[in-house]
Amino acid sequence: DERHLTFFEMMGNFSFGGYFKASAIEYAYKFLTKEMELDISYVTIFQGKEDIGVPKDEESRKIWQSLGVKDIREEGMEDVFWGPTGSAGPCGPTTEIYCKNGAGQDIEVWNIVFNEFFFNGSREELLSGTSGKKPEKLSTPGVDTGMGLERLAMCVQKTKTIFETDLF
Repeated sequence: DERHLTFFEMMGNFSFGGYFKASAIEYAYKFLTKEMELDISYVTIFQGKEDIGVPKDEESRKIWQSLGVKDIREEGMEDVFWGPTGSAGPCGPTTEIYCKNGAGQDIEVWNIVFNEFFFNGSREELLSGTSGKKPEKLSTPGVDTGMGLERLAMCVQKTKTIFETDLF
């Protein structure tokens, strides 16, 4: 469709112990607002799921607020909690960044994953909550970010679709 491709260019970065939420969010904010000169429409944060021991991501909320972002929306496990992949692995809350395209639609351009937990089971087990297992805090949290080049181009170039960008 006008914003999803079968193959796409995902730009991102990782950090394992080098930096965490504050730096990752600040890097994304500065890149989008200063370098790309975009306005951020809104961001999402994880609303928490206390029954599995994962609290609301108030830290990300406070960081976004300190940067002047006012529209901060809470979402749940299905939308803003990444992983684990496979039968077990790291997982954690995410924060997504939305900017407007040329049609005035809010487009998710960047997702920042905060791998701060390990879950000894599959994503399906985690989402169902029936296994009785709970995510455990990682001793070294990590950051995994992904920004879609085509979506970024659509917002920067103020086009209505990715197919109207200079990439195509």
